[in-house]
Amino acid sequence: FKGNVEASKSNAFFLSFCTFVGTGTLALVLSNSPLNNIGPIEIGSWYYLMTLSAPFAGLYYWNNAPKEDEVRVRLQTTDDELETEVTVQAPKEKLEIFMRTMNYNEKGMVRVKGILPDQFI
Repeated sequence: FKGNVEASKSNAFFLSFCTFVGTGTLALVLSNSPLNNIGPIEIGSWYYLMTLSAPFAGLYYWNNAPKEDEVRVRLQTTDDELETEVTVQAPKEKLEIFMRTMNYNEKGMVRVKGILPDQFI
């Protein structure tokens, strides 16, 4: 199975916001530091222009986030058709979701219930 994973608008906006806050904080620190003068040039509050780069972080995410995921599934039944072995090749996150949803265990492994309910994982 192949499928496309789309970019998320909320992730792009959140990344832009975090970049804006991060560069704004860096500008605040730099404007209060003794680096306000570079030779005869006084920089002062020009450090805050770095915050204008924040939308480019979201744009970079938006252009590079879409990807194609591939999941391979193979079913094998025993001769007496009492057991079916499912072999799945997928990214780790997708495999964990599949195992939790179908309540499957890895071959030879036993699932031990944790302290927290599954809704928090």
